[in-house]
Amino acid sequence: MGLAGHSQAQEVEKCTAVAAPPAEFAHWSEAAPLTAATTPAAARRLVVPLGTARKLALAFGSTVEYAAPPERPDAGAGKAGMIAFDVARQGRYRVALSAGPWIEVVRDGKTAKSVAHGHGPDCTGIRKIVDFELSPGRYVLQLTASDTPEVTVMVSPAAAAPAAAPHGSGH
Repeated sequence: MGLAGHSQAQEVEKCTAVAAPPAEFAHWSEAAPLTAATTPAAARRLVVPLGTARKLALAFGSTVEYAAPPERPDAGAGKAGMIAFDVARQGRYRVALSAGPWIEVVRDGKTAKSVAHGHGPDCTGIRKIVDFELSPGRYVLQLTASDTPEVTVMVSPAAAAPAAAPHGSGH
């Protein structure tokens, strides 16, 4: 993705005040620290409730056993990790990140295709948002190729029409 040179520090420098995030990410600033899982079994037990932000401490990508083979060729480079989340209703769900790792949403060893992606609103600390159409069940969110050792993440049901642009697979 063409966002590799952008950092959260650069965003904060240009902001004179922190802006409120979109409604579905209202609790973004309340991110509690959490160490990301490095195996699929551990990830399935590390369930983060929808609408809850976590500041994930990531591991070296080369040490992570992924829930599905990463689509990104350099997934082992940089930092990586996984968490799980549960979906109760069919619909669109949005994954927000404070940095630019590759996002994959995995269920039963299969990677869901994203339906939209975009930048987070300026001055919120949200760098990117990727949307997925999901059916009920438990999913593993795997992050790969992060250039930062820590990433704030939040998964929420989409509140309204997505602000993100249509997109195929990958993110």
